[in-house]
Amino acid sequence: MLDVEILSSALASRNATWTAAPTRLTSLPADMARALAGAMDEPLAHTLSKASSATLTAPHSSTEMPAVKVDWRDNGGNYVSPVRDQDLCRSCVAFATCAVMESSLRISESAPGLALALAPRPLFFCGHPAGCSVGRYASDIMSSARNGVALEAAAPYSVADQTCKAIAPALRVTGIRQCAGDLRTRKFFVADEGPVYAEMRLFDDFLAYTGGVYRHVQGADNGLHAVVVIGYDDAEHCWICLNSWGAQVQENGFFRIGYGECEIDARPFIALDVDRVTDAVS
Repeated sequence: MLDVEILSSALASRNATWTAAPTRLTSLPADMARALAGAMDEPLAHTLSKASSATLTAPHSSTEMPAVKVDWRDNGGNYVSPVRDQDLCRSCVAFATCAVMESSLRISESAPGLALALAPRPLFFCGHPAGCSVGRYASDIMSSARNGVALEAAAPYSVADQTCKAIAPALRVTGIRQCAGDLRTRKFFVADEGPVYAEMRLFDDFLAYTGGVYRHVQGADNGLHAVVVIGYDDAEHCWICLNSWGAQVQENGFFRIGYGECEIDARPFIALDVDRVTDAVS
Protein backbone atom coordinates (compact mmCIF):
# COMPACT_ATOMS: atom_id res chain seq x y z
CA MET A 1 0.00 0.00 0.00
CA LEU A 2 1.34 3.42 -0.97
CA ASP A 3 2.36 5.85 1.79
CA VAL A 4 1.12 9.15 0.37
CA GLU A 5 2.67 11.22 3.16
CA ILE A 6 6.16 9.94 2.33
CA LEU A 7 5.49 10.46 -1.38
CA SER A 8 4.33 14.04 -0.81
CA SER A 9 7.55 14.80 1.08
CA ALA A 10 9.57 13.37 -1.78
CA LEU A 11 7.66 15.51 -4.30
CA ALA A 12 8.27 18.64 -2.24
CA SER A 13 11.99 17.93 -1.89
CA ARG A 14 12.32 17.53 -5.65
CA ASN A 15 10.16 20.52 -6.59
CA ALA A 16 7.99 18.12 -8.53
CA THR A 17 5.58 19.32 -11.21
CA TRP A 18 2.64 17.29 -9.91
CA THR A 19 0.59 16.79 -6.77
CA ALA A 20 -0.34 13.68 -4.81
CA ALA A 21 -3.12 12.88 -2.37
CA PRO A 22 -4.94 9.82 -1.01
CA THR A 23 -7.36 8.42 -3.59
CA ARG A 24 -9.46 5.29 -3.86
CA LEU A 25 -6.47 3.77 -5.67
CA THR A 26 -3.75 4.48 -3.09
CA SER A 27 -5.39 2.18 -0.56
CA LEU A 28 -5.24 -0.82 -2.88
CA PRO A 29 -3.05 -3.76 -1.83
CA ALA A 30 -0.17 -4.48 -4.21
CA ASP A 31 -1.92 -7.34 -5.99
CA MET A 32 -4.97 -5.18 -6.71
CA ALA A 33 -2.83 -2.28 -7.92
CA ARG A 34 -1.25 -4.63 -10.44
CA ALA A 35 -4.76 -5.46 -11.68
CA LEU A 36 -4.91 -1.97 -13.22
CA ALA A 37 -2.03 -2.77 -15.57
CA GLY A 38 -3.25 -5.08 -18.32
CA ALA A 39 -1.09 -4.40 -21.38
CA MET A 40 1.09 -7.37 -22.26
CA ASP A 41 4.62 -6.49 -23.32
CA GLU A 42 5.30 -7.24 -26.98
CA PRO A 43 8.04 -6.07 -29.38
CA LEU A 44 7.07 -3.87 -32.32
CA ALA A 45 7.83 -6.62 -34.83
CA HIS A 46 5.40 -8.91 -33.00
CA THR A 47 2.69 -6.26 -33.07
CA LEU A 48 3.12 -5.65 -36.78
CA SER A 49 3.09 -9.36 -37.66
CA LYS A 50 -0.07 -10.11 -35.68
CA ALA A 51 -2.07 -6.99 -36.46
CA SER A 52 -2.73 -7.70 -40.12
CA SER A 53 -1.96 -4.80 -42.48
CA ALA A 54 -0.43 -2.65 -39.76
CA THR A 55 1.99 -0.06 -41.13
CA LEU A 56 4.59 2.33 -39.81
CA THR A 57 3.97 5.97 -40.63
CA ALA A 58 6.45 7.96 -42.68
CA PRO A 59 8.08 10.99 -41.03
CA HIS A 60 7.25 14.57 -41.96
CA SER A 61 9.69 16.70 -43.93
CA SER A 62 12.67 17.86 -41.85
CA THR A 63 11.67 21.47 -42.57
CA GLU A 64 8.26 21.13 -40.94
CA MET A 65 7.64 21.90 -37.29
CA PRO A 66 4.72 20.50 -35.26
CA ALA A 67 2.30 22.82 -33.49
CA VAL A 68 3.35 23.77 -29.96
CA LYS A 69 0.13 22.35 -28.50
CA VAL A 70 -2.61 19.98 -29.61
CA ASP A 71 -5.60 18.88 -27.53
CA TRP A 72 -8.31 16.90 -29.32
CA ARG A 73 -10.85 17.94 -26.67
CA ASP A 74 -10.63 21.42 -28.16
CA ASN A 75 -9.51 21.11 -31.77
CA GLY A 76 -12.39 22.60 -33.72
CA GLY A 77 -14.64 20.63 -31.36
CA ASN A 78 -14.33 17.76 -28.90
CA TYR A 79 -13.38 14.46 -30.53
CA VAL A 80 -12.43 12.68 -27.29
CA SER A 81 -14.64 10.11 -25.58
CA PRO A 82 -15.95 10.54 -22.03
CA VAL A 83 -13.91 9.00 -19.22
CA ARG A 84 -14.81 5.41 -18.33
CA ASP A 85 -13.79 3.00 -15.56
CA GLN A 86 -12.20 -0.42 -16.12
CA ASP A 87 -12.57 -1.26 -12.40
CA LEU A 88 -10.13 -3.77 -10.88
CA CYS A 89 -9.60 -5.63 -14.13
CA ARG A 90 -6.70 -5.87 -16.57
CA SER A 91 -8.91 -4.63 -19.42
CA CYS A 92 -7.18 -1.30 -20.11
CA VAL A 93 -6.13 -2.37 -23.63
CA ALA A 94 -9.77 -2.91 -24.63
CA PHE A 95 -10.86 0.42 -23.12
CA ALA A 96 -8.08 2.33 -24.87
CA THR A 97 -8.79 0.61 -28.19
CA CYS A 98 -12.50 1.48 -27.98
CA ALA A 99 -11.73 5.12 -27.15
CA VAL A 100 -9.35 5.44 -30.13
CA MET A 101 -11.94 3.86 -32.44
CA GLU A 102 -14.62 6.26 -31.20
CA SER A 103 -12.43 9.30 -31.79
CA SER A 104 -11.41 8.00 -35.19
CA LEU A 105 -15.03 7.87 -36.35
CA ARG A 106 -15.75 11.38 -35.06
CA ILE A 107 -12.73 12.75 -36.90
CA SER A 108 -13.36 10.86 -40.17
CA GLU A 109 -16.97 12.03 -40.24
CA SER A 110 -16.22 15.55 -38.95
CA ALA A 111 -18.63 14.92 -36.11
CA PRO A 112 -17.19 16.31 -32.86
CA GLY A 113 -19.33 15.47 -29.87
CA LEU A 114 -20.89 12.44 -31.55
CA ALA A 115 -22.38 10.27 -28.80
CA LEU A 116 -20.70 6.91 -29.20
CA ALA A 117 -19.67 4.28 -26.67
CA LEU A 118 -18.23 0.97 -27.85
CA ALA A 119 -18.22 -2.16 -25.69
CA PRO A 120 -14.86 -3.19 -24.18
CA ARG A 121 -16.50 -6.18 -22.50
CA PRO A 122 -16.75 -8.59 -25.48
CA LEU A 123 -13.53 -7.21 -26.94
CA PHE A 124 -11.64 -8.16 -23.78
CA PHE A 125 -13.41 -11.26 -22.47
CA CYS A 126 -14.25 -13.14 -25.68
CA GLY A 127 -11.55 -15.68 -26.45
CA HIS A 128 -9.92 -14.89 -23.13
CA PRO A 129 -11.00 -17.43 -20.49
CA ALA A 130 -8.53 -16.06 -17.93
CA GLY A 131 -10.73 -12.98 -17.59
CA CYS A 132 -9.66 -10.03 -15.44
CA SER A 133 -6.70 -11.83 -13.92
CA VAL A 134 -4.59 -11.71 -17.12
CA GLY A 135 -4.02 -8.84 -19.53
CA ARG A 136 -4.08 -8.86 -23.34
CA TYR A 137 -1.72 -8.03 -26.19
CA ALA A 138 -2.73 -4.88 -28.04
CA SER A 139 -2.23 -6.73 -31.33
CA ASP A 140 -4.74 -9.39 -30.30
CA ILE A 141 -7.36 -6.85 -29.24
CA MET A 142 -6.93 -4.81 -32.41
CA SER A 143 -7.05 -7.89 -34.61
CA SER A 144 -10.36 -8.81 -32.94
CA ALA A 145 -11.59 -5.26 -33.53
CA ARG A 146 -11.17 -5.85 -37.28
CA ASN A 147 -14.16 -8.18 -36.97
CA GLY A 148 -16.16 -5.41 -35.34
CA VAL A 149 -16.95 -4.02 -31.90
CA ALA A 150 -20.46 -3.77 -30.46
CA LEU A 151 -22.04 -0.79 -28.75
CA GLU A 152 -21.78 -0.55 -24.96
CA ALA A 153 -25.57 -0.52 -24.70
CA ALA A 154 -25.65 -4.03 -26.16
CA ALA A 155 -22.98 -5.38 -23.81
CA PRO A 156 -22.68 -3.29 -20.64
CA TYR A 157 -19.31 -3.58 -18.94
CA SER A 158 -19.15 -5.37 -15.61
CA VAL A 159 -16.33 -7.25 -13.92
CA ALA A 160 -19.03 -9.33 -12.22
CA ASP A 161 -20.12 -10.77 -15.59
CA GLN A 162 -17.18 -11.86 -17.71
CA THR A 163 -19.13 -14.10 -20.07
CA CYS A 164 -18.64 -13.80 -23.81
CA LYS A 165 -21.71 -13.18 -25.94
CA ALA A 166 -21.96 -12.88 -29.71
CA ILE A 167 -23.23 -9.35 -30.33
CA ALA A 168 -23.70 -7.53 -33.62
CA PRO A 169 -20.84 -5.07 -34.16
CA ALA A 170 -21.28 -1.37 -34.82
CA LEU A 171 -17.77 -0.38 -35.91
CA ARG A 172 -14.77 -2.27 -37.19
CA VAL A 173 -11.09 -1.47 -37.55
CA THR A 174 -10.03 -1.17 -41.19
CA GLY A 175 -6.47 0.05 -40.75
CA ILE A 176 -3.73 0.14 -38.13
CA ARG A 177 -0.90 2.67 -38.30
CA GLN A 178 1.96 2.87 -35.84
CA CYS A 179 4.49 5.54 -34.97
CA ALA A 180 7.68 4.41 -33.28
CA GLY A 181 9.68 7.53 -34.11
CA ASP A 182 11.22 10.32 -32.09
CA LEU A 183 9.36 12.98 -30.11
CA ARG A 184 8.88 15.32 -33.07
CA THR A 185 7.48 12.53 -35.24
CA ARG A 186 5.10 11.44 -32.48
CA LYS A 187 3.76 14.99 -32.14
CA PHE A 188 2.98 15.10 -35.84
CA PHE A 189 1.33 11.69 -35.53
CA VAL A 190 -1.02 12.85 -32.76
CA ALA A 191 -1.76 16.12 -34.57
CA ASP A 192 -2.47 14.35 -37.87
CA GLU A 193 -4.24 11.20 -36.71
CA GLY A 194 -6.10 12.24 -33.57
CA PRO A 195 -6.16 10.36 -30.25
CA VAL A 196 -3.83 7.36 -30.34
CA TYR A 197 -3.27 4.20 -28.33
CA ALA A 198 -0.20 4.21 -26.07
CA GLU A 199 1.33 2.22 -23.22
CA MET A 200 3.24 3.31 -20.13
CA ARG A 201 4.85 1.77 -17.06
CA LEU A 202 2.49 1.95 -14.09
CA PHE A 203 4.39 2.87 -10.94
CA ASP A 204 2.89 3.06 -7.46
CA ASP A 205 3.19 6.84 -7.21
CA PHE A 206 0.90 7.32 -10.24
CA LEU A 207 -1.98 5.96 -8.14
CA ALA A 208 -1.72 9.09 -5.97
CA TYR A 209 -1.51 11.56 -8.88
CA THR A 210 -4.11 14.33 -8.61
CA GLY A 211 -2.86 16.93 -11.07
CA GLY A 212 0.05 18.58 -12.84
CA VAL A 213 2.63 16.97 -15.12
CA TYR A 214 3.43 13.52 -13.79
CA ARG A 215 7.04 12.34 -13.61
CA HIS A 216 7.87 9.14 -11.77
CA VAL A 217 9.46 9.65 -8.35
CA GLN A 218 9.15 6.46 -6.33
CA GLY A 219 7.34 3.14 -6.01
CA ALA A 220 7.21 -0.30 -7.56
CA ASP A 221 6.59 -1.06 -11.23
CA ASN A 222 3.18 -2.74 -11.57
CA GLY A 223 3.45 -3.50 -15.29
CA LEU A 224 2.23 -1.88 -18.50
CA HIS A 225 -0.93 0.22 -18.65
CA ALA A 226 -2.78 1.19 -21.84
CA VAL A 227 -3.96 4.80 -22.22
CA VAL A 228 -4.96 7.19 -24.99
CA VAL A 229 -2.74 10.13 -25.92
CA ILE A 230 -5.13 12.91 -26.89
CA GLY A 231 -2.61 15.72 -27.31
CA TYR A 232 0.58 17.35 -26.11
CA ASP A 233 1.84 20.66 -24.74
CA ASP A 234 5.38 21.87 -25.42
CA ALA A 235 5.07 24.63 -22.81
CA GLU A 236 4.77 21.94 -20.15
CA HIS A 237 6.81 19.30 -22.01
CA CYS A 238 4.07 16.72 -21.68
CA TRP A 239 1.59 14.40 -23.32
CA ILE A 240 -2.11 14.87 -22.52
CA CYS A 241 -3.86 11.56 -21.92
CA LEU A 242 -7.21 9.90 -21.33
CA ASN A 243 -7.23 7.19 -18.65
CA SER A 244 -9.80 4.51 -17.83
CA TRP A 245 -9.99 4.77 -14.04
CA GLY A 246 -13.10 6.92 -13.79
CA ALA A 247 -13.64 10.68 -13.65
CA GLN A 248 -13.27 10.85 -9.87
CA VAL A 249 -9.47 10.51 -9.93
CA GLN A 250 -6.54 12.37 -11.50
CA GLU A 251 -7.60 15.41 -13.58
CA ASN A 252 -11.23 14.37 -13.94
CA GLY A 253 -10.06 11.12 -15.50
CA PHE A 254 -7.36 12.71 -17.66
CA PHE A 255 -3.69 13.25 -16.88
CA ARG A 256 -0.53 14.86 -18.17
CA ILE A 257 2.78 13.01 -18.28
CA GLY A 258 6.24 14.34 -19.09
CA TYR A 259 7.83 13.50 -22.41
CA GLY A 260 9.91 10.34 -22.07
CA GLU A 261 8.39 9.29 -18.75
CA CYS A 262 7.51 5.69 -17.89
CA GLU A 263 8.53 4.43 -21.36
CA ILE A 264 5.52 6.12 -22.98
CA ASP A 265 7.80 7.40 -25.77
CA ALA A 266 9.64 4.10 -26.05
CA ARG A 267 6.58 2.19 -27.26
CA PRO A 268 4.55 2.64 -30.45
CA PHE A 269 1.70 5.10 -30.69
CA ILE A 270 -1.12 3.41 -32.63
CA ALA A 271 -3.86 5.04 -34.74
CA LEU A 272 -6.88 3.11 -35.96
CA ASP A 273 -9.02 3.62 -39.06
CA VAL A 274 -12.63 2.54 -38.62
CA ASP A 275 -15.78 2.03 -40.62
CA ARG A 276 -19.41 1.57 -39.71
CA VAL A 277 -20.78 -1.97 -39.78
CA THR A 278 -24.38 -0.93 -39.10
CA ASP A 279 -26.33 2.30 -38.85
CA ALA A 280 -26.70 1.83 -35.09
CA VAL A 281 -24.36 4.78 -34.49
CA SER A 282 -26.24 8.03 -35.04
